[in-house]
Amino acid sequence: MAAVAALAAGCGAGSGPSTSPTTGSSGGSDSSKVRVGTLTWEFERIADFAGHYSDIAVLAANDIWALGSEKSVLHWDGTRWATTQLPYAASDLAVVGPGDAWAVGSRSTGPGTELPGGGSYSRPASVRWDGGSWKPVETPQARFEEPIPAEPGARLERVLALDGGEVRAYGINTFDHGEGDNEPDEEFVQLRWDGSKRVKEENAPGGCARRIPVNHDENGLFLQGNWYLTDDGRRVKIERHWLPLSTGARKRSNQSLRLKEIHRVPGTDQWLGVGQVDVSQSGAPFSAPVVVRLKRGA
Repeated sequence: MAAVAALAAGCGAGSGPSTSPTTGSSGGSDSSKVRVGTLTWEFERIADFAGHYSDIAVLAANDIWALGSEKSVLHWDGTRWATTQLPYAASDLAVVGPGDAWAVGSRSTGPGTELPGGGSYSRPASVRWDGGSWKPVETPQARFEEPIPAEPGARLERVLALDGGEVRAYGINTFDHGEGDNEPDEEFVQLRWDGSKRVKEENAPGGCARRIPVNHDENGLFLQGNWYLTDDGRRVKIERHWLPLSTGARKRSNQSLRLKEIHRVPGTDQWLGVGQVDVSQSGAPFSAPVVVRLKRGA
């Protein structure tokens, strides 16, 4: 991990000697260095809208999906990129198989979005690609009881395509905290596609109810905050090592591992994660970028 932190610290303008694009060294030649050649990101597609692409799913070389802002989805069929429009704003995308994709987010129009006396209440939304267009899918609606708190809003934030065609979605029903007395608890939404419609799932036990899955394997879900939830409902805390002292972390520092992405190494049972360790310590807090590998014990 110290090596990763050192490499990250050396990147960027003014961080040290320039690097040769062909040898990776800072001048001269060294036969022990790996020759990688030049590396260049080339534009594959430039969007015709302001915003960004926020997600990508690759099913095959000729079946690639990208989620954009402004309710757009881009698809590559091996020959050309085609843009399709979503009926609602989406925050995440998942591909089940050829011609079968899902997007989840929220809608600001339709039943349940208007509040008495004015104002709006966004609702969870799901859409599915049927091979020709995106179709809204009936989605269970989360809603606070009266009196409704200030600036309520419900949305789906994550969708996962599991083995066997099962699709799960996760989100939240929330509001602007601190604007009133006797505020309700936020509601964490978990939905499952049963083959014909979305149905509510029971919340995971304990604090796992508040954690959104980041990936899955054959036996369960990897959750935010370094937890693993088995299919039969057991919670397993994923342990971690502390940063070595050589990174500048002290023995009694508080350290939090925050992973942004977790992915399986194709064709193996190995999992890698990327993120950072936030180190809180008097006078010298810092964050260390890390790559981690999951170690399974007995």
